[in-house]
Amino acid sequence: MEGLRWQEGGLWSSDSFTKAVKRFAADGSHQTVVEVEGSPSGLGFLPDGSVLVVSQADKSVLKVAPDGTPTVHADFSQFAGGIGNDMLVTKAGHAYVGNLGFALGEENPETTRLVHVGPSVRNPGAWSDACAFGGDDLDTLYMTCNTTTVEEFNVGKSSAAIATAKVGRKGSAAA
Repeated sequence: MEGLRWQEGGLWSSDSFTKAVKRFAADGSHQTVVEVEGSPSGLGFLPDGSVLVVSQADKSVLKVAPDGTPTVHADFSQFAGGIGNDMLVTKAGHAYVGNLGFALGEENPETTRLVHVGPSVRNPGAWSDACAFGGDDLDTLYMTCNTTTVEEFNVGKSSAAIATAKVGRKGSAAA
């Protein structure tokens, strides 16, 4: 079970083995909200209550209709170096989606790119591996960006840069 989120009085989770998003009640019972053929991971909710779910294999974010029908909300495959993973959705509806950054079981671990669903935040030649909102109004996204090449990584060297992006909305401080 992944992508735990509390919403509408219930605990939501992605079960990548059964390929289903489930909503649990306080008594432990659950209902399947949607089945995701590409295997679900990160979960989030838009301001209108719509469910967003990461489809790992498809490297996309799906929006789930009230009847449980999924449609592609965003395709981030061009930015992902590996399967889709967790996602953070802000109260304003900005989604930040991660991925493994490498082909699991086939490649050595590498850094990943964090994708902002909406206008992408880009830092050519670097991969964002951590982020936080900051500034006086929490409207700046700060990202640590790994600029290490595969050759440097394989000999234990690392380099990085800090990138910033004004997101135009107030962010949430980390808990």
